[in-house]
Amino acid sequence: MSIGRHTRRLLVASFCLVLTACGGSGGGGGGGGGETAAPGGGGDGLAVTINNDLIPPQTVTVFIVPETGRRRRLGSVPPNSRQTFNYDPTVLSMEHTLVGEAPGVRDKRSLPFTLQGVRAVRWDVSNPNARLTRGP
Repeated sequence: MSIGRHTRRLLVASFCLVLTACGGSGGGGGGGGGETAAPGGGGDGLAVTINNDLIPPQTVTVFIVPETGRRRRLGSVPPNSRQTFNYDPTVLSMEHTLVGEAPGVRDKRSLPFTLQGVRAVRWDVSNPNARLTRGP
């Protein structure tokens, strides 16, 4: 009977570990983790298009950071390419910043922006200004 009890405890501990790992994955670095946004800009969320124009060319991992929340990983964009991600903001009036991380390069940051009335965001990683498309 003690083998069964031991096995149950091991399963419960493993389950808790998996839940903890899922809740904090994808962060890396100073601001915590977050979930990955769905690529492609589909769904009801906001389309965030990232143009990876880093020089020298290299893959960049992009996060969106609300002013009072944990950063969320949008995804990685290969060198010299563009990718659109879907982001579901929790509060539109909150300021957001885009952050691009690449190995051996200082993090790239956009200037803060709010999402009130915005339906799409486009950011060239080398430029601090994100372009906002407004509309219904």
